[in-house]
Amino acid sequence: MGLIIGMVVVWTSIVHFLLIPQWFEVAQYSHWRKDLWFHASTYTVIITWALAFWYAQSFFEQAQQQQIEKIEKERLNDAIKQAELTSLKKQISPHFFYNTLNFFYAQSVQYSENLSRGILLLSEIMRYAIKDDDEEGKVHLNKEVAQIQNYVELNQLRFDNQLSVQLDIKGNLEYRRIVPLILLTFVENAFKFGDLSNPNHPLLIEISVKENHLIFKTYNKKCSEAKKQSGGIGLSNTRRRLLLAYPNRHKLTTSDEGDFFSLTLHLVL
Repeated sequence: MGLIIGMVVVWTSIVHFLLIPQWFEVAQYSHWRKDLWFHASTYTVIITWALAFWYAQSFFEQAQQQQIEKIEKERLNDAIKQAELTSLKKQISPHFFYNTLNFFYAQSVQYSENLSRGILLLSEIMRYAIKDDDEEGKVHLNKEVAQIQNYVELNQLRFDNQLSVQLDIKGNLEYRRIVPLILLTFVENAFKFGDLSNPNHPLLIEISVKENHLIFKTYNKKCSEAKKQSGGIGLSNTRRRLLLAYPNRHKLTTSDEGDFFSLTLHLVL
């Protein structure tokens, strides 16, 4: 726009001071004819430059929009390809994993009952962890509890039933749903950092359901590795999941003092 104004000023000066005195003589043409010619030529230049500016601006805007659309189309194609690869990976990897575990299970049955049972439990836990949720990302509460039982049994097999674990379940688990792996992660955390070798201080796992309220508790003696840890014992990711899935519908408290660690989760399902 500044360029157009500058050109108009230059053109007006040329017409007024150079062209009109040269082309028009006072004796031959009246003053109004010179003004008419001046204004007509000036407006013609203004309109011409305005149209040229509008056309150039439209051209560059269209070119810029086409470039943006091209970039967005390329990004969309890349996203589609990535989604297809991810989907394919999810379809192939579990299928390969389960078939491999089934092969190990079939081969181990004749050699070791504990080994075959352990492979079967691992297969069920992994199947649950990978693909056993619904469209809302939730599972039936009894499935989550079943995997906790599988996890306890699997670890007992690993340590020749020498672990001290007490699992108490109260209330009706039917028709209740929960985000998967929340409770199982807490149990895994207790196994990882707990000292489960002392029968006088077993790992306590309590699951209580009343109407739509779930109370989950763990209590364990800490192993030497856990005593060296500072702050919470790897609970940040699960805390984040609870905040996203159950805003204002949960309360998680922990106690990490001395030789013992306890956790209590109150969840409105």
